[in-house]
Amino acid sequence: LTAIDQVRLPLRLGPVERPRDPATLLAEVGMTDRAHRRPAALSGGERQRVGIARALITGPDLLLVDEPTAALDTAMGRNVVQLLRREIKARGKTGIMVTHDLRMVEYTDRVFEILDGELTVYDAEKKTHAPWAAKHRVARLEAAEAVDAADAADAAMPVLPPARTGRRSLPKKASRAKSARYCWN
Repeated sequence: LTAIDQVRLPLRLGPVERPRDPATLLAEVGMTDRAHRRPAALSGGERQRVGIARALITGPDLLLVDEPTAALDTAMGRNVVQLLRREIKARGKTGIMVTHDLRMVEYTDRVFEILDGELTVYDAEKKTHAPWAAKHRVARLEAAEAVDAADAADAAMPVLPPARTGRRSLPKKASRAKSARYCWN
């Protein structure tokens, strides 16, 4: 598929209320002249920009981006993050960006960091970190109660004998609740 076909792909998967124009999105990420090239003819950064255009075409309610500037130079990285911010703000959506590029912090509303194993909220004005859990004690307690309920439900579940296929079976309690508890406490 060419770059423009890649951007159009989500429109084929199901109905979209108000899709964006693929050519316009490619222009916004600086890919107009490369729209009819296949992935093998694109650099890593160009492929990343096509992926960002593809993610925006359906106008999702939640946009999750992982290292959107990793393969981009500084100027293009700023353009892409500004585009993401503009799209999110204009449509009243939510966006979560995971990045190591601290230059992009200025384009966000809130910054969370993991420091010494704890989730913290960064206050840009004060240039300080505060534990997130302390500010959200109620949510923390509710999450702990949900984990305890999941543990109780796990304990009540019968353990089925392993299938006789010669393969190893999973541990009796491969529960995500334990890791969730670790993250919250």
